[in-house]
Parts: sequence; C-alpha cells; structure tokens
Amino acid sequence: MSGYLAKQIDIANNPASNIDYFKVLMSLQVYASPAEWRDFIAATDGFSRGTADFRTLVGDLHKLVSRHGEPMQMYERVHLSNSVSHYRGSGRPGKMLVAFCGRAQVLFGPIARILQLFPAEDYEVLVLRDTRKLGFTQGLSGHSTSFVEMIEKLRKQFFADPDQEIFCLGTSGGGGPALVAATLWSARSGVCFSGRPPTSSRIYGESAEALAMEDALRQRRDQAGQRLVAVYPAEHAEDVATAGQLADIASVELMPIAGLSDHNVLHDLHLRGDLAAVLRNTGLVT
Repeated sequence: MSGYLAKQIDIANNPASNIDYFKVLMSLQVYASPAEWRDFIAATDGFSRGTADFRTLVGDLHKLVSRHGEPMQMYERVHLSNSVSHYRGSGRPGKMLVAFCGRAQVLFGPIARILQLFPAEDYEVLVLRDTRKLGFTQGLSGHSTSFVEMIEKLRKQFFADPDQEIFCLGTSGGGGPALVAATLWSARSGVCFSGRPPTSSRIYGESAEALAMEDALRQRRDQAGQRLVAVYPAEHAEDVATAGQLADIASVELMPIAGLSDHNVLHDLHLRGDLAAVLRNTGLVT
C-alpha cells in the first residue's frame, strides 16, 4: 500500500471534522487509481465512520469507478507532483494517453473511471492538472511556465520511444489544450469533451499564449491517420457554439450527443453506458 493511500485511510478512519471527509473524497477523485479506490473502500469498510450522506457519496463515487462490473485495471500511480500524475500499466505499453483536466482538476469525475476504460496492458496514462486554472497557457505549476515549454518538456520526459502511439483527451477547459497538444505531438487521436478554444476564456483568452495555442490549431495540416474530435451535448447551447468554433479553426470532427443537455457530457455518457463506445469511435481506444 502506498504512503498516500495509507494517509487517506487514516484520515477517513480518524477524522478531525467532516471537512476531512470532503478532502479525502476530493483527493481520491483527483489522484487515486482503480486499485487504490478498491483498497480504500475495503480498509474503511465503505467509509463506515462517516455520516449516512458521506457513505452514500463515497458509494456513488466508487460505483463510477467500478460501473458495469469491468475487471479492475491494474495501474501503478507515480505521483510526480500536484500537476502531473503518471499511471503505469503492466508490461511495456505501446500507447500513451495524455489527459488534460478541467478547472476542477478531474475529468468530469474520478480519474480512476477513465483509467478503467483504457486497458492497462496496452496503455500508460499521464494526467495533467493546471492548478493555476489558466487553461494550461502558463504550463504546469512547478514544471513549466508556458504551454510550449510544457509540450517540449513532456516530450523529452515521456515520449522517447518513437514507436509509441500518443492519444490526447481533454475535458471542459482542458479540451482545447488537448487538441493543440495532439497537433504538436502528432498524436493519433485528440478528443475534447465539451471543450472550447483557448481564446474563448474571459480570463486568459486574450493572452499571447492563448492566441499562440489557437494559431497552432489554425495552422494544422491533416496528418495521416490523425483525428481531432469534439464531443459535446447536442442540447447545451454554449457547448454547441464552442464546438463550432473549434471546427472553424481546424479540421475538428463534430460529434454532438443527442439527448444530452448538461456540460458534463463524459459523465452522462458513462451513466447511460455509451462512453466506451464513444472512446472507440473517436479513436482513443484501439
């Protein structure tokens, strides 16, 4: 058991206040692997010391990770920093998924849910969190100070194998950066869920870095075998508009999801059992 998980279990079993419960649940969503969720539930007897509301909440979150009864994907988490987590699969995976979180530092729910959908024998996963909440325009805290510097540092750190295939996924504010990164890394597939152009932000949209990121997308040329896809709820007006903006900027395929109206489109796809099919249809899972 990792030191991280042992600490979360100790806090959950001996909380100073209900605030500790919230902190543990948020931390598990941000960092924990599927196996760590399993071990946490076992060691805390389903969060038994919490109130009924807390037990229900942790049960619901755990169901998101273990939904549909899939086998537990055995990823080993290497916690590099609050900004970067590396989840290593078994063997020598030939595929790297890079996931760009939104402002909440998750992917519309627990990171472990996404890991469950990518076979650990085939993939390793990098999860990136912009704790500055500036759409990755200033890179990653403690790692880089610009998007371009982040791209180059990660390339040198993790993409040494020229035969490894790269895939990029992003949610909400991490969606646009995921598409730009896919372009710059020549990824096989780049998919954003309810994403938007970096320049659409009222906070950092006029920054030089956001303009440069959009320009990189605008100058993109079709690459053999590469796909860029925007997945969004067909009945959410703002997400429909920003997806259209992405398509105007670059060769981004539009995939509106009929019957959904909430911004958290990845979450809703998962609840209705369609997320795995969308991951396959967009080329993220091969």
